[in-house]
Amino acid sequence: MKKIYFKEILAYITKQNIVRYSVKEDGYISDMANLQELSDHVVCWIKNKNFYSDNLADEIKKYVDVLVVCPFEIPRVNCIITDYPKGVFFDILNHFFDTKFQHIISRQAVILTDKIGDNVHIGANCYIGENVEIGDNTIIHPNVTIISTSTIGHDCEIFPGVVIGTDGFGYFMDNDEPHREKHFRGVKIGDYVDIGANTCIDRGLLTDTTIGNHVKIDNLCHIGHNVLIDDNCLIIAGSIICGSAHIKKNAYLSPGSTVLNQITVDEYGKVGSNSLAIGKVKAGTTVFGVPGKCITGK
Repeated sequence: MKKIYFKEILAYITKQNIVRYSVKEDGYISDMANLQELSDHVVCWIKNKNFYSDNLADEIKKYVDVLVVCPFEIPRVNCIITDYPKGVFFDILNHFFDTKFQHIISRQAVILTDKIGDNVHIGANCYIGENVEIGDNTIIHPNVTIISTSTIGHDCEIFPGVVIGTDGFGYFMDNDEPHREKHFRGVKIGDYVDIGANTCIDRGLLTDTTIGNHVKIDNLCHIGHNVLIDDNCLIIAGSIICGSAHIKKNAYLSPGSTVLNQITVDEYGKVGSNSLAIGKVKAGTTVFGVPGKCITGK
């Protein structure tokens, strides 16, 4: 059984974050747990006072060496105290429990490009087109398709079933018949981007579809042609971003949200779950409903 002593955790975490702590010197953990499945020698976290009660404190005290990451001190409980308990908790897990990913390029992948960086992983049954460029340390899981002129930055992770670079849904009418608009551009994806399983990102029509650095896209999302997503945005499961929309820095699209074509979501703007943005979402505001109406900010 692996033993990670409290003093090791404190030595690491105090270098990474501003925290206070109240722990015994010789304690250790060997596993992680949620608050409903506590046991001896585990680390867990509490988001805020809404998730805390005296009964919970009594439950924690039944076990040996439970380490709690939380925003407040709990008497006679081993605590790491921080304003961002979730971040500190997962920092501990990532540092002490994560196993090193072995980067390989599968022989079952079809790879037509030679523009692949160092330490790239490409899983089985992937198709990587000839005009694709992939940066260092990027992980591409099985069954991913990347075509057209697509650039993937470094330290990205693309999960199974993702399709990048297909034509978007663009048609013009001639004699009442729809004719496909040929897409001439590609997809540009920045660094440290995660793209969840079965998400589709269309190539650009006349300008590239562009995704900035540190963007995190969940499973089953659709990113239309010519969309621009700036740095640090979170795009959650089932979201749809229609063609030529602009999602600015630090915006948040909740599960099942839709942003219509050519609509802008300003910095720190938020579209609520199952909501439809039909007009500009102003900076720092939240829209909710169908059609989306502002419920916070001005």
